[in-house]
Amino acid sequence: MQRKTVSLACETSIGGDSFVQVMDAKIDGLQKQAHLQIYVMNLHSFTLTGLEYEAVFYNSANVKINETPHKFKAENINVETSQINLAADTDITQIFPKASRASIKLLKGYFSDSNELDLEYDNMESVILESLDTRDTNMLKQVAGDDAYSLSRRNKLSWRCVCGYFNSDDSVFCSNCAREKDHVLNKYSSMDQIKPLAAEEEEIKDEPKQDSGIDQQESIEENSSDTDKQEHKRKALKLPKVNFPKVKFHKLKFPNIDSLFEPFEDMPKFVWIIGLASLAFMLITFIILLIYRY
Repeated sequence: MQRKTVSLACETSIGGDSFVQVMDAKIDGLQKQAHLQIYVMNLHSFTLTGLEYEAVFYNSANVKINETPHKFKAENINVETSQINLAADTDITQIFPKASRASIKLLKGYFSDSNELDLEYDNMESVILESLDTRDTNMLKQVAGDDAYSLSRRNKLSWRCVCGYFNSDDSVFCSNCAREKDHVLNKYSSMDQIKPLAAEEEEIKDEPKQDSGIDQQESIEENSSDTDKQEHKRKALKLPKVNFPKVKFHKLKFPNIDSLFEPFEDMPKFVWIIGLASLAFMLITFIILLIYRY
């Protein structure tokens, strides 16, 4: 049975505010099939398609295996702008079979616009890449936001934001997510800070919703009659009950106008026809005048 590779925290050389940065790195797999995996953030305006880097390897006793950095080239990768993704998954079984950790330095990046970018800077420093397990990562995201990637950290020449990006020390705001430097460093630098905040978030989430007296009454009213609804609302608002006097409505009696038409009962039918035709003519004329006027 093959033994799993002992993986120790890797480190990387960082130039603050650089376009392409190593976010995480680890040596994973079995001792007879070990891989160096590198995750990077790309802030260039084009997709990262290739990467040159060098690495110095150490065994499980943290003893350096190679004095001269070994150079690698990763091709056919796809890290879109403003994304974190796997940029290299290199089989190191044949050349560094006993490696447990690596010190990585990015040399050059290649992009989808056919241009390349030197990733070596004058002022660079080596920083340890502290990875979080899935549980701690989820807890960090719950507290700091869905884009949270790592704990914040203050280095000599740079500071690491909770989004994972390494900023130059004189940057007040993160060049990736615009979080404020002091806020991030004071609030998200250790899991001892994160856990109480996450617990508070869970308590707020689990608290039953407290409805007001009126809301409770309204939930009762859904299954009540119209009279009961009014009564519940009156009690919830603590309004005095008002008894309005009953008003009795009498049936209106209209005058008998049949007597007005009695003189015309004996009138010949043609007279009625002439009269109705005249009224119709007047009505049509009136409508035509209205149309012409407007």
